[in-house]
Amino acid sequence: MRLTARRWILDLAALVLLATVPILVLWPLFDSARFFVGAYGGLVLGLALASAGARWRLPVIVLAPATVVIYFVFGGALALPATTIGGVIPSLETLRQLATGAVTMWKAFLTSAAPLSIEDGHLLVPFTAMLVGFVVAGSLALRLKTAAWAMIPVAAVTVFAIVFGPPDPPVWLPYVLGAVFIIVAVTWLAVREAWSPRFVAVTIAGYAGEGATGGRGTRLIAGGVILAIGAGAGVASLALAPENEVRDVARDTIVPPFELHDYVSPLQSWRSVVRDHPTSDEPLFSVSGLPEGARVRLAVLDAYDGLVYTVSDSGRGRSSDFSPLRSNMAQDEEGTLVELGIDIQQYAGPWLPDAGIVDSVAFDGTGERSKDLRRGTYFNQETGTGLVADGLREGDAYTVTAVIPDEPEAEDIGDAPFAKPQLPTMSQVPEDAAAIAADIIDGADGAVEGALSPYERVAALEDWLRNSSFSHGLSKEDTGRAEDDPQSRAGHGAQRISQLLRSDPRVGDDEQYAVAMALMARELGIPARVVMGFHADEGDPDVDPFVASGDTVHAWVEVAFEGFGWVSFDPTPPADNVPEEITESPRQEPRPQVLQPPPPPQQPADEPPLVPNERDDDDEDEPLLSPFAWQVIAIAGISLLAIALILSPFLIIAGIKLSKRRKRLNLDDPSDRIAGGWNELVDRATDLGAYRGEPIPQGATRHEEAFVLAATFHEPRVATLAVEADSRVFAPVDPSSEDVSTYWRDVDDVVGSMKQKSTWWRRFRARLSVRAITKNSRMRRGVQRLREKVSGARESARERED
Repeated sequence: MRLTARRWILDLAALVLLATVPILVLWPLFDSARFFVGAYGGLVLGLALASAGARWRLPVIVLAPATVVIYFVFGGALALPATTIGGVIPSLETLRQLATGAVTMWKAFLTSAAPLSIEDGHLLVPFTAMLVGFVVAGSLALRLKTAAWAMIPVAAVTVFAIVFGPPDPPVWLPYVLGAVFIIVAVTWLAVREAWSPRFVAVTIAGYAGEGATGGRGTRLIAGGVILAIGAGAGVASLALAPENEVRDVARDTIVPPFELHDYVSPLQSWRSVVRDHPTSDEPLFSVSGLPEGARVRLAVLDAYDGLVYTVSDSGRGRSSDFSPLRSNMAQDEEGTLVELGIDIQQYAGPWLPDAGIVDSVAFDGTGERSKDLRRGTYFNQETGTGLVADGLREGDAYTVTAVIPDEPEAEDIGDAPFAKPQLPTMSQVPEDAAAIAADIIDGADGAVEGALSPYERVAALEDWLRNSSFSHGLSKEDTGRAEDDPQSRAGHGAQRISQLLRSDPRVGDDEQYAVAMALMARELGIPARVVMGFHADEGDPDVDPFVASGDTVHAWVEVAFEGFGWVSFDPTPPADNVPEEITESPRQEPRPQVLQPPPPPQQPADEPPLVPNERDDDDEDEPLLSPFAWQVIAIAGISLLAIALILSPFLIIAGIKLSKRRKRLNLDDPSDRIAGGWNELVDRATDLGAYRGEPIPQGATRHEEAFVLAATFHEPRVATLAVEADSRVFAPVDPSSEDVSTYWRDVDDVVGSMKQKSTWWRRFRARLSVRAITKNSRMRRGVQRLREKVSGARESARERED
């Protein structure tokens, strides 16, 4: 095998192995093996383009637009398959998403919760990173003698993958990938060096000592020593590193924290919902496709501070763990797959109605409103609840794809123990809640110490509360009935719950009974939480479409059992359990004033989240342009920017050449302007490919230069121009302005003739060539002097060896 062929195989194989490291770093972020198709597809295309560029010596100005073309041609099939025709051919939607994705995909990639969905277009990020990164890395590796330069883009892609990667990758992954990266990189560089011709180190004085090159065995030993030192440093760093160190990545810091304090607990607005929307004639929203017996979930609450039952603010894995909305959230879940259509009517608030284990949420429409809803929706996969930052309002509609799990029966749960979910510590719980709960369980049927199963203990609390009285405590003006409801104060603060537990008869509604059961259960160590939502009456469970109103709003309790998850309990008495007489009139005390953080901008500060927003939207100014027009403008702007970036090398190089030409034409001395004309001719010939062999030594005469140019371009007029230049420059009398103009005109004619005799490819490369610009630069002269010194040192070394 020839050296060149094996060099290419070595470089491409090493780059593929090195690229595998960032690919495997990003892999845990995705939910499908389809990720590898997009990532390795971008890698293969990048290396193929780099190989073609190295084979035909394509300049950067050709590789750059070629990369853009590859991106648009193959990006759909490899990164956006759902938008293509037949999974391969790009559609207009594919091209649109590729154009806009070049700018927006990075933010979406960082602000989306893992695992990321292929359907959401997130695969575009690794595809683009691999394509661009390894076009550069492959070009440097295949074109340069030193492979170390190619490690710069490889390291950049790897760092990108680490920063954009998951915060908690598998424990083994960083160690394995780090070792692979170091071993492959050092081995590659060592083999490349071993295959390169021997060289002699040149000292400042130009002296090369004997034995400076060393053999291949020495280089391999040096590589092994470097690997050993690297491994030892890694082990030492692990031993000295502090335990339980948190790994911070970009997705943990760039995404602004979701401030739950901006959203008050929906349980606080319970009575206003019942009062203002008593029947289906005053609907909050409607749900189509809801299975029989299924419940619409609004909010899951697990924290209590003596004033309000709300969402905790305790971090990952809790009810406060809201992250940006994504797709495929219900993978591998068992149950009935449903598609629910939800239309918002008089409901106004940030809490997103849904049901079951949500897989995806798709907002209807293609305008800015639907895009804002999509971007501003956050979801808690642990509790199955969503929040819309800007709040839902009348006219919004969306589709929920979810899995409705089968609700286990008491016989199924049997003696299953309680699960151990993460729940926040309760505070300001009524003092008598624990004692009353213990008495209830001790007095349950068949209660002998240790005889009640965990499920039976919870059921005892549920039954005790269900054997109570129900009342919303509304006046006849609110209900439209002939008389007022029995007295029942709103709220679920510690004093109100304590009064409920000790009253005879107990009077309240879902708000009080659900909170009372959850507090008693938590006091006994039972994992419980409160859920607020909507469901049909037990006597009429099959309602489609289901209409949410004050008549169907409910609060219930969920308890976690090992192997069964969260199981629902309904402690609220039936609505017809109305007390005949209230023996103890509760004291009419005002509810404690709770300082709430400001609600979202779309809601008035004095309205609870479920109260409709009645502001008049008619006064809003009409947008100057439609959303489609803005989209077209954005795409056009991005395209023009890309074109400008592609053309920028043309413009810069052309500007430098034009500046040199003007400078030569405007010299003060007419003789210098004649000499400048000759120099202009030589520069253009240089750009067209002259002097590609052995260059003419510095200080060559015009006749010597003319001889080379005339032979190269078969243009005899060059010699005439050289003679005329010498005669004009060394003449005792300065040439006239007409002589200068005539000479420059002849120069332009000869340059035009040389271009016509050159191929179109040479003419194209001449426009981008910088050989004429740098041929007399200080750096070029310094490199030439260094080459001469190295050449002399090699000759001296060979003479000493002989």
